[in-house]
Amino acid sequence: VFCRHGYCGLALNMFTGERYSYALLLLYHICIQQQIIILFFWYDINCRFKSRWPKWLAKLVEIGHQIPSALWNMLFPLPPFHRYAHSAACQMENNCGCMEGAGRPPGEPPEQRWVLIGPSGFTLQYMTRPHRQGRLERLLSWMEQKTNKLLPMQLARMAARAREQKQAANQEKQRILSEAAVVGVNVETVRTEAVATASSSTSNGENEATKSDMATYAELRMKRGIRLQEQGLPGVAPLVLPKYGMRQLSETGHAKAERSLSKMEAQYFDGERPDMDSEHFEAALRALVEYEVARLTQFLVLLVARLGWLQILFKKVAERAPELKSLRKAKERVQQDARTAFGKITSWIAAPVIQAMARVEPFAFISALSEVRKWRWTDVCEGSMPWLRGGDQRSAMTSASASKFAQRLRVALQDYSRAVEEENLVKEEMELTIRLYDAQMGALLQAVNRMEQENKETEVVLAEVGAVLSWCSRTLDLHASEADTHQ
Repeated sequence: VFCRHGYCGLALNMFTGERYSYALLLLYHICIQQQIIILFFWYDINCRFKSRWPKWLAKLVEIGHQIPSALWNMLFPLPPFHRYAHSAACQMENNCGCMEGAGRPPGEPPEQRWVLIGPSGFTLQYMTRPHRQGRLERLLSWMEQKTNKLLPMQLARMAARAREQKQAANQEKQRILSEAAVVGVNVETVRTEAVATASSSTSNGENEATKSDMATYAELRMKRGIRLQEQGLPGVAPLVLPKYGMRQLSETGHAKAERSLSKMEAQYFDGERPDMDSEHFEAALRALVEYEVARLTQFLVLLVARLGWLQILFKKVAERAPELKSLRKAKERVQQDARTAFGKITSWIAAPVIQAMARVEPFAFISALSEVRKWRWTDVCEGSMPWLRGGDQRSAMTSASASKFAQRLRVALQDYSRAVEEENLVKEEMELTIRLYDAQMGALLQAVNRMEQENKETEVVLAEVGAVLSWCSRTLDLHASEADTHQ
């Protein structure tokens, strides 16, 4: 376990493959035994490891451990070198840019230190366990001394990178807002959507499509009709509507649907079940179609925003082939979702019964029935929603364009916030380092003064010893001369 500056806090000798239990054991020694609070734990498989953490803490509570509240709020971002091995959705969820207080990614000290430890493996494999452990401890001690020596320069580099990232993010933010203004997108809308939430949502909760009781009733009637049709029961009118999402009901689902239908029929139709060609069912069907098209349109706007975010990632990893391959797969999945959603919309609108209903009373979203077959999902990726009329069309296009700019602006704002946090964090670390060096220098000066005092005391003692020895020598000489005279 390394801190962000490269100091090794704890090392574990593993004799099997990498397991979650090893990371949990290291965290137990640091967080529980040493009572050191960790706010951010960087691990290359955090997307899976983070779900183990609260379960493990709950087990510790069961056996009587006192867990500090801060440990329950520990965050698990992905390290910068390993995050591109994860899917785009995983990167969005576990990106440190969305975690307040994380600063900029610190790099990966374990990987950097492994470059120094790895070559020793050729000789360590022939040593006994005590000798191997002693050699590793001496190697880690040498790395600690090297890190301590280079810490001031490292902090200076970290501060310089934070300032550069802050300036670059600020320039990117201004450039995005300028581009939005040039194409006619409301800058305030982009800014509001970018700062409203860190998720990928492109619509406010109050604007999301809501399913009415009539739409629910029509959907249940269609599912029930499909089930009876597939069972070959007579007296069921053929359904000409698309079957997207209209799966056959199970026995339990059929009974539940019957209860729901009876309840709504008692509330809206005086307990009677209207025929599928009646005005009552047509009104319910109209509500269902409006809901489905509105829901799928919002989903398409979301997918367009995701495609814009992936384009940003493509620029960042343009020279890294493995990451580009992963991003291409993610883009293909998003494009496939867009094709599917677009296919559902065209199937609803192109259904003969829907077009017949539109000729009697036009739907709000159908612009030209004869042009349905000419629509392409690639036009949707450019922000065009051809099934929407006039103002709704412009609103959807503006929403899609605003979502693209909002995604880019959100990334820039996150980079700017993390750079500011990193700058303040490094400044605090510099102050702490100066205090540490002052304390170390004070201790060294005290040791030198003590040694000088001891040297002075030693000189006095030596002078006294010299005087005694001189007196003894003179005394011996005097006794010797007296003895010669006596003889």
